[in-house]
Amino acid sequence: MRTLTDRTDIDQLRHQARELLRAAGAGDPDAIYRLRTVSPRTTLWAAQLALAREHGFGSWRQLKLEIERRRTLVPSADSPASYPIRPVASMNELVSAFDLVGEQFEPNVTHKARRFQDLARRFTEDQRLMLIVESRGRIVGGAFAFRKSRAGVTLRMIALQPGARGRGLGRRLIGAIELEAARLGAGEIALGGAGGDVKGFYAHLGYSGRGSMMSKGLPLPGRLLEARLRRLSAVTRRGVGIRDPTSRV
Repeated sequence: MRTLTDRTDIDQLRHQARELLRAAGAGDPDAIYRLRTVSPRTTLWAAQLALAREHGFGSWRQLKLEIERRRTLVPSADSPASYPIRPVASMNELVSAFDLVGEQFEPNVTHKARRFQDLARRFTEDQRLMLIVESRGRIVGGAFAFRKSRAGVTLRMIALQPGARGRGLGRRLIGAIELEAARLGAGEIALGGAGGDVKGFYAHLGYSGRGSMMSKGLPLPGRLLEARLRRLSAVTRRGVGIRDPTSRV
């Protein structure tokens, strides 16, 4: 009995069936025996059925359906499930994540900077606004925000490592921050500063303002907010949207 794994590919099995058929046609005793256990004829159908039976399935179609089912359960390298977003778990993790994100800036920024102190002071209350994105358990980026007042949230910092860029993760991070801000009742989210290509990225997401100071209004409580929350939740889960045009997100 052969074992079917999550890496088993139907094209590989088709190739194996053709190889089995050629071997039987060339008189290979083992190949002939394997085909004869399922059919008296030496055909491609018999070779496929033999492989299906050897993998524990009653037919080639059942084998194909199982491979397709497993493929849908295993996220691809570029799927949102491969890059989960979550709040930082502790102050120590915030320090590490902040330093990693800060390395993407020129000059580099570390947790000794003032912008980190603003986050640290509000960590207990605003932990859910301080997010990281992971890949195989390793932090590859983050976005850190805090409530500047009861009505507004400030996005202090966001960046991704080079290998994680171009996958819509920047947009997912922004969407997750907006989602939490709206849940907290904030009516606006402001940026700590945006210029150059970064400004164009935020403009695509609905932010506006003069110079590097940009902001975006969030819906007030009511049906509009509920609808917005549902939409932001869907975007954050799926990770679909525009490609990030910036060098850091």
